[in-house]
Amino acid sequence: IPVHGPDIPFMPNKALEPFDRLVAVDTNTRLIRGEQVSVTGVVEGIWNWVADKDGLHRAVRYGTPFCLEFLGIKVDPEQLGWLMVISELMKEPPYQRSKRVGLIVDSGLDKLDVYNTRRCPIYGDALLPRNFTLVYATSDAGREYAANFLLRAAGTASNKVLQLLDAGEVSLNPNTIVGAPYTAFRKIRAKAA
Repeated sequence: IPVHGPDIPFMPNKALEPFDRLVAVDTNTRLIRGEQVSVTGVVEGIWNWVADKDGLHRAVRYGTPFCLEFLGIKVDPEQLGWLMVISELMKEPPYQRSKRVGLIVDSGLDKLDVYNTRRCPIYGDALLPRNFTLVYATSDAGREYAANFLLRAAGTASNKVLQLLDAGEVSLNPNTIVGAPYTAFRKIRAKAA
């Protein structure tokens, strides 16, 4: 999480509090019936106040608004997934109005600073929108840290959709796209997390 000097917090969850919204994305790829299928799981976290025996504190309520399915992807599926998730989210008024969105990712750590300072595009020539900040996390860390928890949930959502596609419970997208870095793309609404 990009912070400077004395602003560095010691509590990872506290470092996420300045964000209006949190979105975790994780892409997994699998070969299904001879087709390379990548699914980007998306988990949205919204801050709420929660009361417990210790009083009021902020906690993240989360859900899976959608997942993205790509067939025959020819580029890095993670970064394309980031771009397409941002594109889909920016169609929604809450994201158009949000001042600070933390996009939680598990790749690109070596370039996070140049992506966040808009010195390098996240994909193609697309720079990160001004109201988005990439936040690195890993799904391997403890569930008590919101970023890690949300990222793990995004990975779970991605894998559940891949399982449904693999089992034939959801058919692969039959609509071919020409001239894109993939042969098919669609948004899947699924309660997968």
